[in-house]
Amino acid sequence: MTAATRPSKSERTKESVLSAAEMLFSELGFDGTTLDAIGEQVGIQGTAILYHYATKRELYEAVLDRMFTSM
Repeated sequence: MTAATRPSKSERTKESVLSAAEMLFSELGFDGTTLDAIGEQVGIQGTAILYHYATKRELYEAVLDRMFTSM
């Protein structure tokens, strides 16, 4: 694998955030899931998620989009 095909750290973090968010949203629902809980799963501060997604709602929509477009 070359450097050009390897995902960047930012892309890897974004993927980790999506995976953690998917798990937590499915277990706790939208209201029961916090950015801090997602961040804890990923090993980052919850506020760092806002670098990738402007709001929790935007992250939730990205999770749903990923779930329903990968089927």
